Amino acid sequence: MSLRSLLTIMLVAAWPLVAQSAGQESSPRNLGEMDIEDLMNVKITSVSKKAQRLSTVAASVFVITQEDIRRSGLHSIPEILRLAPGVQVAQIGSGSWAISIRGFNDEFSNKLLVLIDGRSIYDELFGGIFWDLQETLIDTVERIEVIRGPGAAIWGTNAVNGVVNIITKSSEDTQGAMIKAGGGSQTEVNTGVRYGGNIGSNATYRVIAHYGNQGSFALNDPLVTSRGWAHQKLGFRVDWKPTPQDSLMFSGNGYVSNRGHTVQTPTLQNPFPPVFDIRENFNTADVEGRWQHVFSDNSSIETRLSWTHTHREDFYDPSASNKIDFDFQHHVAFGRNDLIWGVNIRNASYTMLPGGAPTYRVIPTDSSVDAYAGFFEDEFALVQDKLYFIAGMQVSHNQFTGVEVQPTGRLIWTPTKKLSSWAAVSRAVRTPTILERGFDALAKAFPVQPPLVGFIQLLGDPKFRSEPMTSYEVGQRIEIGKRVSLDASAFMSFYQRLETGVNPPIEFVPPSAEGPAHLLSKILYTNSRYGQAEGVELSANWTASKRWRWMGGYSWLRIHSHAYPGEIDQKLAYAEADSPEHQFQARSYFDVSRTIQLDAAIYYYGNIIGNSPAGVPPIQSHLRGDLRLGWRPSAKLEFSGGVQNAFDPNHLEFGSPRVLAGSEVPRNVYASLKFYF
Repeated sequence: MSLRSLLTIMLVAAWPLVAQSAGQESSPRNLGEMDIEDLMNVKITSVSKKAQRLSTVAASVFVITQEDIRRSGLHSIPEILRLAPGVQVAQIGSGSWAISIRGFNDEFSNKLLVLIDGRSIYDELFGGIFWDLQETLIDTVERIEVIRGPGAAIWGTNAVNGVVNIITKSSEDTQGAMIKAGGGSQTEVNTGVRYGGNIGSNATYRVIAHYGNQGSFALNDPLVTSRGWAHQKLGFRVDWKPTPQDSLMFSGNGYVSNRGHTVQTPTLQNPFPPVFDIRENFNTADVEGRWQHVFSDNSSIETRLSWTHTHREDFYDPSASNKIDFDFQHHVAFGRNDLIWGVNIRNASYTMLPGGAPTYRVIPTDSSVDAYAGFFEDEFALVQDKLYFIAGMQVSHNQFTGVEVQPTGRLIWTPTKKLSSWAAVSRAVRTPTILERGFDALAKAFPVQPPLVGFIQLLGDPKFRSEPMTSYEVGQRIEIGKRVSLDASAFMSFYQRLETGVNPPIEFVPPSAEGPAHLLSKILYTNSRYGQAEGVELSANWTASKRWRWMGGYSWLRIHSHAYPGEIDQKLAYAEADSPEHQFQARSYFDVSRTIQLDAAIYYYGNIIGNSPAGVPPIQSHLRGDLRLGWRPSAKLEFSGGVQNAFDPNHLEFGSPRVLAGSEVPRNVYASLKFYF
C-alpha cells in the first residue's frame, strides 16, 4: 500500500470521529505552562532505586518524557534513545542497532545495562541487548531514564558506562481505549490497540496488542538484497492496591520478531560461497510481579520477581534461554541518613540449539550463569538540604570470576534550588559472556595463491576474566530564571583487562580428512589491553516563549588503549574504533496553535574510524534531520506526519559481521493516527 493511499484511508475513516470528539475535551497544555523548574523537579528512580528530584541527583542523568517521545515522531525504543545527549545510537540494519554510552559501541554493547521497569534485559550469551526483542506500544511508556556513567553499586555487574531504565505507565493511567495506526515509506506499518479498565474498586488493568513492519534497507552491494523486520506483541498489566500501604503489580508479555539479513558461511570445502538472504524468527515471553509496602513516610520495602524465556532461531548460534530474577530492597530514613539496601539473585540458563551454521559452535552447549549480590547506598546529610555525601557498594558472586566488589562515593552540593554541583568516583565490572569463553568459528576466508586459501578462526578463552573500570566524574546543573537550564558533566575512566583480539602467527594446516591444505589465522579473544576514556557532556533547555522550546546537547569523547607489557600490540581492540569523538543534537518544539504542533530535530554524528574486529567499516560523519507536524483537534484525536533522515536518502551508520555488504539507513516519510475513547 502506498503512503498516499494509507493517508487517504486514515483521513476518511477518522473524520467522523473528529466531528464527534471535537470540543469535548480541552486541548493539551501549551509548552509555556511547564517552566524549567518543573522539568528539574521531575522525579526519577533509577540512580538510587528511590524517588529523587532530577536537580538533586549526583549523577549524569537525562529523562526522556512521554511528551518528548510523542513529539519526536519516533516509533521504536532504540530510535527514541537518540533524544538523550551522549548516547550513541547507530542503526545497523532493519531491526538491528548498536547503542552505547561513553564509547565501546557494538551490535552487542556489553558495557550498557538496560532495564524495563527494573528488570534487566542484558543477555549473558552475547553480552548486550537484542533490540529487536524490546519493541512495545510506545504510548505505554511513561519515561526513559538514562544514566551516563557507572551504576554498578546499585544495579550490579555490566552497568559500567551507563544504565537505561524504560519505565512503563501504571494501568491506572491508561484507562479507556486507544487505537493507533500508521505507516510510511520505510516504517511500512505501525499499529496498536490498548484498553484499560477496573477490577473492583482497588485494581486496574491494561491489555495491549502491537504490530510493526519495517522494510528492507539498501545495501552497498547491488547484487545482494535483504528483507526487513516484522514484530508482534501481546501484553497485559494489573495494578492492585489492597490497602493504603500496599501496592502490587503483575505484568506479562508475549513477543515475536521476524528479521531478515544477509549471511555467508565459508567451509573448508567451499571457502567462498555466495551471499544469501535468510530470515530469523525470535520469540520471547516474560512475567513480572512486584509488591511494595510502605511502613511509614521514612520506611518501605519492595520485592520483585520475574521470569523471561527467549527462543532465538539465529542462523549462526540458535539458542534458548530462561532467566529468573529476584530483587528485595528496603528503604529507610533516620536522622541524617537515607539508606537503601537489598539483595538480588539471578539465574540465566542457555541451551545452544541444533541447526546453526556448520562452522560455528559454542562449548559447552548448555550453560548456566548464577549471580548473587547484596548492595547498600546511604545518603548522609553533612549540611541539611545543602551538602550530601553518598556511599554505596555492591558485592556480588558469579561462577566465572568469583567475587566482584563495586563501590561508589558521591558528593552533591545544592547551595540554592537552582544550582547543584556534584562529584563521584565509582568502580564497575563487566563480566565475561558465554561466547567469550567458549566460541569457535570459521568466520571468513581470504585468497592466498590458488589453490591455497586462508581462513580466519575466532576463538574464545575459557579463562577470560572480567573487565573492571574506575571512573571519576564531576557535574554542574544550573537554572537561569524560569526559562533556561544547563547541565554539564565531565569524566575520566580507566579500564583494565579490555577484550582484545590477539592474532598469533598464521599456521599452515596440511590436508586431512576434514579438508584440503589451508592457512589458518586465529584471533584469540583475551584480556590483554588496558585503556582510558575521557569526555565532556552538555545539555540545555530554553523556553523561548509560551509556544516554543529548544533543547540541545553535545558530547566529546576520546578513548585510548594499550597492550600490557609483554603482549603484542596488534591494535586489534575495538575501543578507539567504533565510537565518534563528537556528537550533538538540537531539537525544537513549536506550538503553532493550541491544536497544531511543528517539531524539528537535527543530530550530528562524527566519524567512526572502523576497521576493527567488531566488523565496523569506516563511517563518515553525517547529519540527520527529522521534522514532524501534529494536529490535535481534541484531546481524543491526534494526526501526525513527517520525515526522518531528511538530509540523505540513504547513509551508513554502523556495521556488523552478521550483516554483510553494509545496510544503509533510508529516509522515512510517515503518517500516524491515534484515537482515544
